[in-house]
Amino acid sequence: MIAFAAGWLLLWLLRRAVGGHQVTAEREFRWPLRIVLAFLVYQLAVPALGLPEEARRISTGATGVLLALAVMWGGWKLIDTFGTSAMRHAQARAGTMDEIVVSLL
Repeated sequence: MIAFAAGWLLLWLLRRAVGGHQVTAEREFRWPLRIVLAFLVYQLAVPALGLPEEARRISTGATGVLLALAVMWGGWKLIDTFGTSAMRHAQARAGTMDEIVVSLL
């Protein structure tokens, strides 16, 4: 529940920063963000859960790997979203410099 609430808040802040309602980009980034936040909350809660040492040893490694994969997935979606936005902005402008930037991106 904490991850869903924090994810909603972060998505709202990102929507405000981008300056509009980006439904597609938000939908693609929602689940990676929620997964990352859920694993971060779990990592912070592990000492308070009182798990046995064997369970903590296994869950810490597995959670770390899954957290890394979720961060990579979310980073990929962010790069894809901002790249698409930059391409649209560059294509809307006229001039040779933007065409060079678009071809490099």
